[in-house]
Amino acid sequence: MTVKELEERTGLSRANIRFYEQEGLLSPQRRDNGYRDYSGEDLTTLLRIKLLRQLEIPLEEIRRLIRDEAPLEALMARHAALLAGESQRLAAAREVCEEIRRGGFSYASLDPAPYLQRLSQAPAPRRSSETADRWEPCPWRRFFARYLDLSLYTGIYWLIVLLCLRKRHITGLGWDAAFTILALITMLFGEPLLLSRWGTTAGKWLLGLRVERRGGGRLTYGAALDRTFSAILDGMGLEIPLYSLFKLYRSYKACQENSAPLPWETEGVVMAQPQRPLQVFRYLAACALQAAVLAAAMLSLTLPPHRGALTAAEYVENFNYYMEQNQRYYRLTEEGTVVHCQDTGAPTISYLLEGDLTDCLRFTFEEEGGVLRAVTADYDYRYIGPDHQETDLVYLPQDVLQYAFLSAAGADSHLFQIKYLLDAAEQLCEAHIQVDYVGLVSSLTVEGTGYTPREGENIYIAYAPDRSCRLQARLTLSIP
Repeated sequence: MTVKELEERTGLSRANIRFYEQEGLLSPQRRDNGYRDYSGEDLTTLLRIKLLRQLEIPLEEIRRLIRDEAPLEALMARHAALLAGESQRLAAAREVCEEIRRGGFSYASLDPAPYLQRLSQAPAPRRSSETADRWEPCPWRRFFARYLDLSLYTGIYWLIVLLCLRKRHITGLGWDAAFTILALITMLFGEPLLLSRWGTTAGKWLLGLRVERRGGGRLTYGAALDRTFSAILDGMGLEIPLYSLFKLYRSYKACQENSAPLPWETEGVVMAQPQRPLQVFRYLAACALQAAVLAAAMLSLTLPPHRGALTAAEYVENFNYYMEQNQRYYRLTEEGTVVHCQDTGAPTISYLLEGDLTDCLRFTFEEEGGVLRAVTADYDYRYIGPDHQETDLVYLPQDVLQYAFLSAAGADSHLFQIKYLLDAAEQLCEAHIQVDYVGLVSSLTVEGTGYTPREGENIYIAYAPDRSCRLQARLTLSIP
């Protein structure tokens, strides 16, 4: 079939036929003389293109149909909804024009507010084919969108535990399972609210996705609830290990191959904007922001619960906070003594080489007008028992002395000073020098009788083969 015959049978101009060829929608054979030879299939393709163009289907969507990258049913449903919205908008505009005409207004007397309000309730104008949303599988965009939403819900509960309960050790299968269950419950009831009100969620919006009814418009809350429940059950496998991977793989294959609607898309479909680098940038920025917020929350646990000017009782609570956070089973009393605390039910850490701190460690407090002004912590370890061996060691509880420093110095610190706070604590307890931190002057002195320090470590080695070995340390804090 020649191009002239094709023009007659399709009613399309030669220029249009050539254009569709250049767009890759037609691939006619070449005769020996170099002329194009159009087949019956080319004729059918052109007639289909003509029909779809008269329905105002964008050329990009037609190309996707020809390549079998999108189902015709979903495209027709989407386009019918767009045309219905356009029709409603034009009808609303016509009614406003007639009402203004009947009102006999002049330009100076026209009040635009009520008419603008009416027009704002009509469907928005159609966007151009380059920016219009369309149906497409996009399984990876949908996967990353959903799991960003899930991580946001999980992050909320992390923040509650970190900031409200001030718990640092929230790892393990028990915590992970609890966070996952709470996040799925929040997604189950929270996502339908977002879809019914705005048609999208945080993750979907960042990646240019939204959900709407097959006939156009937003889902009802009930329909969105059914959709989310089915997505969690059939798509995510309730986040059960291994089973969820199996479900995700099956959903990916079904979405990629367009073999059948996904179980949760009986009433709604996902519409996607053309993919752009900005979407990826926004997504990565959101992930980075979430990670930064959680990291800041974790860092905030480095600061004690009581801030500003302290009483002796508040200092004791700060110290015990650090001991609990770091799983040390001793607690400080307001009298300055150290007692065992092994009934907390939490894992504990102890160091046998440091001795029993209930016998070795004492605190004294000095208050002025009810405000704490000085703290002294005395560590005194004396060996009691058979003669020492040359291999016997004693461990200076450097971490506990750091907590003693942080309990006072941390009260005058904020989030952006944490690095300097920790550096000061390390410098004080490792270098044993006087440290001035925001006016708080602290010093640590260590003396050993019968012990010699191991170079570069916080361990002292016995060298006296009798019972005269003694290790003493004094931490003094002068609070402004």
